[in-house]
Amino acid sequence: MKNKTSTQNVITGYGLVTPLGNSSWQTFSAILGEQTLARRARKLEEDYHPVDVIRQVGCVNFAQHSRLDPSIIIAEKAAREAIYMATHCEKMPKEPIPCILAASKGAMHALTQAANIIGKNSPGQGMPQHYPSLPAEDVLLAGAIGPHAYLAHHLSQRLNLNVLETIVAACASSLVAIDRARFLLDHCADISKVMVLSVEAAILPLFVHSYQKLGVLPPLDRKTYGGYPLDQSRQGFMLAEIGAAIMIEKTNAIAAGQTQLVNTAVSNHGLDSLRNDPKMAGLSRVAEKIIAGQPIDMIHPHATGTQGQDDHDTQELNVYQKLLGKNAKNVQLYANKGAIGHGLGASGLASIVLACLCAKSNIKPPMPWLKQPICTDLLLSAQRLGPEIKDFDHHAIFATGFGGHVAGVGIRYHR
Repeated sequence: MKNKTSTQNVITGYGLVTPLGNSSWQTFSAILGEQTLARRARKLEEDYHPVDVIRQVGCVNFAQHSRLDPSIIIAEKAAREAIYMATHCEKMPKEPIPCILAASKGAMHALTQAANIIGKNSPGQGMPQHYPSLPAEDVLLAGAIGPHAYLAHHLSQRLNLNVLETIVAACASSLVAIDRARFLLDHCADISKVMVLSVEAAILPLFVHSYQKLGVLPPLDRKTYGGYPLDQSRQGFMLAEIGAAIMIEKTNAIAAGQTQLVNTAVSNHGLDSLRNDPKMAGLSRVAEKIIAGQPIDMIHPHATGTQGQDDHDTQELNVYQKLLGKNAKNVQLYANKGAIGHGLGASGLASIVLACLCAKSNIKPPMPWLKQPICTDLLLSAQRLGPEIKDFDHHAIFATGFGGHVAGVGIRYHR
């Protein structure tokens, strides 16, 4: 959709919280140092229960002993980093910040405990023993208004956000939210900036066992647990708690050092609620809008690292290869789920933040988990080597999810 004004949209601030770092640059530094969740699993000294293996390596440390749902704490930290970068001020702006919230799960810890209380059980029943019970009077609010409204309620109070809407589109949630934010900026004269905020912190036995039954998780053992997207040995994705935020603002002129939000696109390619269309027609439509005719330096694929009936990685790369043609040999790939794990609805926004850092630093991070990269017969192929240093100005970021949700974003760093 064309911008009806002469203004353009730029990303003025971003924040990222992952198991590898409590800020965007801390996470990026860990990635450049070849740290991964799989390597954290190898360092565990005990044979944990499968659920606890995931929690030990995929949870954010500072959020595990809070008296609030961890999704609130993680989202708040990511949002504050983005706000500080955009405003250069430690205090929150006096005027409420328009916000699009994206989460496929929401505050599920609070909702689970609400169900226990309503069922007249112990507030902590069914929860990991090391996770504290939340205040009963507050938890009941999650049962009354739902996990997403509960999350929006707390974040609005703690950050002075005006949550305009919440996007739930499975693992594509945060990129769909960016598309919505761009629409508001382009068509609402009274909106000059929008924060897109996404978080997932629902590593609960219910979801772990559900994903395990679906066959999308690697073996839940500290010695073999690991995600290897774009590699022949891929065996599923590692679950992770992730919070990510970006501030998008209108501008009349883009200055050097700013990152432009060039384009967004959304579609759907559902075969049914779980299986993707093998031809990925929806992703093809989205990728054509983001890639076709554009100078692309790096693609950040969704790359779940799953195999079997849903050989997602190979099918996804085939879409990009077809669109890029011979130009594919000049395009780099980076699949961050091999390092920070899969943040579900927040994964797309995490890729946006990492793309901004790659562009600003001129660095493509390494992918140390690659031993036998897939699609070696294609011009577009995954490479283990890194970090590689050059001007990575144009980035294409993609996310797909259950139900066939698909979204893509294109950004450009101006030098």
